[in-house]
Amino acid sequence: MPFFSYRATDSTGALQQGNIEAVHADAAREALSQKGWTPIDITAVSSEPFSFVTPQPSQPAQPFAKKEEAMPSPPPSQKIYLPIAATLRLYAGWLLAYYALVYAVGWYAHSRPLPFEIPYVEALLLSPLVLSFTFAAFLFLIGHSLYRAWGSGLWKGILVSVIGVGVFVMYRMNVV
Repeated sequence: MPFFSYRATDSTGALQQGNIEAVHADAAREALSQKGWTPIDITAVSSEPFSFVTPQPSQPAQPFAKKEEAMPSPPPSQKIYLPIAATLRLYAGWLLAYYALVYAVGWYAHSRPLPFEIPYVEALLLSPLVLSFTFAAFLFLIGHSLYRAWGSGLWKGILVSVIGVGVFVMYRMNVV
């Protein structure tokens, strides 16, 4: 049996809505009336998960109305790429999140005796290479954020890059 969506008022005047199973709309209306409710509207509910029925316009179409044109799509042979900086920023963010997880799990495993061993966690935690990559990813994200905040430009990009490389070199000279 098909389902019908309804809106009705009960004996106190409160709005009730829901679905009811009936043979046809008149049977659904009769079932609601038997409950003492006054049906407002009853609509057939499709059993399909999606309805592909296009709604009919409430007013007639105007023959000389200007139609909106769709945006032209690029030809299939032309590929669209994201800027390299956005891709590197995404990669650096995920890399930094991974290193944060490594440090959190490594610190936990290093500070408490665990009943099991997590392979490579202590090696990654104590590795100077992982620490350098973490700092480099952090510097890249900070530098790119500063570059975007100051506005783009070749000289601003070069300045931020030189400062970032200089800070990283000073870090590597003093830590290792």
